[in-house]
Amino acid sequence: MSRSKNKVVLLLMFFATIYQIQAQPDDCISCVAGTYSDVLGLSSCRQCGEGKFSTILASESPNDCANCGAGKYSSTFAANTNTFCLNCGAGKYSTAPVLTLGCQACGQGKFSTTVGAHALSFCMDCQKGKYSGAPVLSTDSCQKMRCRQI
Repeated sequence: MSRSKNKVVLLLMFFATIYQIQAQPDDCISCVAGTYSDVLGLSSCRQCGEGKFSTILASESPNDCANCGAGKYSSTFAANTNTFCLNCGAGKYSTAPVLTLGCQACGQGKFSTTVGAHALSFCMDCQKGKYSGAPVLSTDSCQKMRCRQI
């Protein structure tokens, strides 16, 4: 072999050896975003819980898991970006970060068109002559009041 080919072969063997050393199962691996390791000797990283996310690599604290925020919810564990935090749907709100689909309904007699509402004040009363037995999206959705004879 020529001298330059020998260098290439040796270089490839060198990188293959490094890769093999780095790929050993006994090596410690950094926690990915959305997870953390706050205790020595864990065999796997802990996940940020529902309603939380983290963009930090190799996190050492659950405090690095940020809340999604008011008006949002998430049912995703180990979320690595805030895009997993979804807005509460119209007719619902949350004043604090919530888990899963835990946004609160506006309630009977109320409606809201706001997506991602973060306060009850976004829920408004149905107009006179209309009512709502469940959360509704607009005044058009409120039904005309019907009187029954007793």
